[in-house]
Amino acid sequence: MEKINKVYTDPKNPGSYSSLEALVKAIKEKYPQIPRGQILDFAEANRTFTLFKQARKRFPRARTIPTGYLTGNKII
Repeated sequence: MEKINKVYTDPKNPGSYSSLEALVKAIKEKYPQIPRGQILDFAEANRTFTLFKQARKRFPRARTIPTGYLTGNKII
């Protein structure tokens, strides 16, 4: 866990304070013997990882279904 924390808190590292995939990639480059499950356990236990999540750029939109022909148009 100490090695994972060192990589996660180092601002010079590309996986620091980033997504889980970026963190796994950065740790696997430096420490290939650390399993992915251990990195996931660290991420779930770390408060800063769970507190600050990345903004979702594309989120699902609610579908709108018109009740009839041209009922979605509004004339002012």
